[in-house]
Amino acid sequence: MIGQTILYFVLAFAVLLAVYFVINSVKFRKKKKEITMEKQLANINRDVIAKKLSDAVKIPTVSLTCQDGDKKYFIEYQQYLEKVFPEFHKRATKTIINDFSLVYYIEGEDKSLLPACFLAHQDVVPAGDDWEVEPFSGVIKDDGYIYGRGSQDMKNQMIAMLEAFETVLSRGDKLKRSIYCCFGHDEEPGGKEGASKIVKYLKEKGVKLEYVIDEGGIFLDGKIFAIDGKIALIGTCEKGYVDMILTAKVNGGHASMPSKKTALGELCDAVAKLEHNPMPGKFTQPVNDLFDTLVPYMQGPLKFVLGNRGLFSPIIKKVLLAKGMTGALMHTTFAPTMIKGSDTPNVIPNTATANINCRILPGETVESTRQYIEKVINNPNVEVKVSDYAVEPSDVSPKDSEAFKILGETIKEVFPGCVPAPFLFVAGTDAKYYYDVCKNVFRFAPFELC
Repeated sequence: MIGQTILYFVLAFAVLLAVYFVINSVKFRKKKKEITMEKQLANINRDVIAKKLSDAVKIPTVSLTCQDGDKKYFIEYQQYLEKVFPEFHKRATKTIINDFSLVYYIEGEDKSLLPACFLAHQDVVPAGDDWEVEPFSGVIKDDGYIYGRGSQDMKNQMIAMLEAFETVLSRGDKLKRSIYCCFGHDEEPGGKEGASKIVKYLKEKGVKLEYVIDEGGIFLDGKIFAIDGKIALIGTCEKGYVDMILTAKVNGGHASMPSKKTALGELCDAVAKLEHNPMPGKFTQPVNDLFDTLVPYMQGPLKFVLGNRGLFSPIIKKVLLAKGMTGALMHTTFAPTMIKGSDTPNVIPNTATANINCRILPGETVESTRQYIEKVINNPNVEVKVSDYAVEPSDVSPKDSEAFKILGETIKEVFPGCVPAPFLFVAGTDAKYYYDVCKNVFRFAPFELC
């Protein structure tokens, strides 16, 4: 594994997309001039932007809940942003939330318009060992890639966003719509101390937002659905999250005299049952929204099959559930990630534990997931317990809103021939907290992965 990489040429496209979106959605006092994408790209210095991202990656803002996390790097990172985006910081009012999260606000001229909100998170996960280069080197190699932790998740999107605002604000234009930029500091471990506190702050101020845009869906090769060109996946919701802790208790002893049942054996049997009895697949609203959008662009038999999902539902489910990526769209998933027994090789433990990471489909809940797992295991020796951190599936944002339309049109301006489509984001983001202040919450990362 080379870790996370991104072609810095694509970073320029991301900046351009952000510029277009700021122009299209915020609406300046001056009439927008028609400028071709080629001319816009010519005005973007890719090397300068790449250097900004490279230097951002060099600052190891590892989540503070991790052993490698250090507060000083978040302060250093924020000082770096102030240095390289001076016009943005000159125009924006900055509020620090819970020591390290940031809220930037730029007031617009029309107070009747609800503000727009752009999200990104400052923190990254620890780097691990499998790297061709130092994980926080931010090196730009001859192959045109920027290497380093955070180059994709998600300092690339933050730098592109801020570069877009820097570009637009440097023209001296007045914003008609007010803008919030909210940068949490603990998205990776769940956002409870960052995004959650930011939303609490916004609620206390009585803020309501027109739309929120966070990381999320990417560009997908349309061939997977018999479509010519790219598909831009825009997450209108996200799955819930919970770790289920399985604990098996059976009297242990010395390994030279094992009983017929052991705690670890019972636990392994429970995990095997879950792997062989996954939760059933179903068509949820966001998945139906995805296919309803894509079917008109499809070709051949697939168009007929997916256009008649009611008739072919059993076959479609079977095919989609057979693959990890498409299967995650169709059902609540169980992933065994950790297991622990004895600390000594010749001792049979009295207690063994396993962690099952669950991503919960909209329409289901943490409790219904726990009940299903308990029913499948059906073993009095194995206890099923919900972990301390649990999040229900998010609401589903409307795909027919003006905000979604603007985002889709902007994507097509920068990436001609691309099909924007709503979908279920299967991972977690800070965006899940923002439904209390906004109904149009979207997840989209403007990058083509190479």
